[in-house]
Amino acid sequence: MAEVEIPAEDLSAGPRGHRLHVIDYDASTDTLYAPFQPPTEEDPFPKLDFEQMITDPHFQSWNTYAVVMRTLSRFEFALGRKVAWNHGGHQIKVFPHAFRDANAFYAPEVEALMFGYFQGRDNTIFSCLAHDVIAHETTHAVIDGLRGWFTDPSSLDQAAFHEGFADVVALLEVLSVPEVVKAILEHNWANPDDESDEPNEFVSRYRVTEDKLLQTELFGLAEEMGTELSANRGDALRRSATLKPSKDWATSEAWTEPHRRGEILSAVMLRAFVKVWMARIDRLRRLKYGHFDLGSVALEGAEAAEYLLTTAIRAMDYTPPIHLTFSDYLSALLTADYELRPRIDRYEFRSRLRAAFGEFGIDPAPDADPDTGIWMRELDVEEPRYNYSRSRFEAMQRDPEEVFRFVWENRSQLGLVDDSYTQVSKPLPAVRFAPEDGAVVRETIVEVIQQISVMGRELSDFGVRRPQGMTLDQPVKLSGGSTLIFDEYGRLKYRVRNTLPLPKSDPRHDRGIARLHSTRLEHLWVSGYLDEEGSGSGAQRLREIHLRKAMDDEVTRREQW
Repeated sequence: MAEVEIPAEDLSAGPRGHRLHVIDYDASTDTLYAPFQPPTEEDPFPKLDFEQMITDPHFQSWNTYAVVMRTLSRFEFALGRKVAWNHGGHQIKVFPHAFRDANAFYAPEVEALMFGYFQGRDNTIFSCLAHDVIAHETTHAVIDGLRGWFTDPSSLDQAAFHEGFADVVALLEVLSVPEVVKAILEHNWANPDDESDEPNEFVSRYRVTEDKLLQTELFGLAEEMGTELSANRGDALRRSATLKPSKDWATSEAWTEPHRRGEILSAVMLRAFVKVWMARIDRLRRLKYGHFDLGSVALEGAEAAEYLLTTAIRAMDYTPPIHLTFSDYLSALLTADYELRPRIDRYEFRSRLRAAFGEFGIDPAPDADPDTGIWMRELDVEEPRYNYSRSRFEAMQRDPEEVFRFVWENRSQLGLVDDSYTQVSKPLPAVRFAPEDGAVVRETIVEVIQQISVMGRELSDFGVRRPQGMTLDQPVKLSGGSTLIFDEYGRLKYRVRNTLPLPKSDPRHDRGIARLHSTRLEHLWVSGYLDEEGSGSGAQRLREIHLRKAMDDEVTRREQW
């Protein structure tokens, strides 16, 4: 148990605030329970002991509200702006006791987060009590608001990213609370010969190793649910950080399922985090007989987790808006950290992240600087030169029509296709601060999405391979996009792109982009995602991914989520 800070607001019964509405409805029993009305100031549960508290339905609603708000505020702090839900409304619905099942998921079609419960061996297990489960599902909803196209059928990595990134946020959220880290390390490293109830304030340096840290409960996702379910891996639903580095996963059939493939992203991020944590521990003063102060060990881990969590979230602004790959995210991570700390690789996170990704065969994106892995800055490239003469940056910071004017007048330099449907998102401001020296980075982020409809016979005109078995008359919708990042003076700083393939007759034709679309199209065709109109629907993708875990087959039964 720990106290955490969440944004202050005026709450009505539910709790219901300006960003979410907790509704205590159980679909399994068709029961709507009375909403909880939190007090304005004092602790709502001052006299309850631990067991009474966690079995109190009102506390369960309160806990769900608090963790969702804490996760959302993490994103908003890191991004330097408010984050909108994808459904367009201001509030998302949260059901802490949604159904009787060992599952939890984000359901975009009903604008809700659903948390289930089930009977364990000794007591009822509530997913709404698990900090990591709540943070995981909230992250799905937030990503959907930030990058709505990430739920559409695309590359294998894009579906896996949703799951892997949600795991990373969930685990780093827990790791950033020093009291929780200390309590779990105390429990995991307790001296078995010590029969006293006194906490162990010190730990032998011989126990503090990378492998032993990775084996603690800190790195297992949904420990309680994993222990209770019969079809699980060890003591948690997922323990991605213990995966051994290998480059075979990229082409292995076993790693095509989104949760499973997402473990690669989680593994590399957490392995880099543990290396940083160990480096910080090694700099601690060793006490008598070679022991470390356990509180200091926990604090070093919490501070490193806070740093990596903030960087991981900020990286979302530096990803392409569609067809994401793990390589793209690696370059986004490195760029997000570099922008705030260009001269300092604090805790050596950039070098350790690049090394950890490299152990799994993941290199920075092809468009990135080959030496640093950071996206190439448009400001440093003499050609192409962009035309700013008719652009008004003051208006571009708030008006998508003004941004589209800049996009249209620079469509050739931006690698865009004239004869396509083009959509420009609402410009998003971002203000980031580097706490070390007070440096401020102000940016404006815009997504540009393009779509074009072609027939199977026309794919070769764009250098895209037609999947085996696809007819010449099969309609296909191709999509692509770019994230445009403007600096505080209105100049284009970064162009992060996974654009439409240009015709082979166009001198700007990029074979790399064509190969990306060939791979994506092959995956969609083989997986059966292409409908009669040539595109797959992504509206319920996340829910389907989670519900497939309950299917009775060898791949999905291992993880019920």
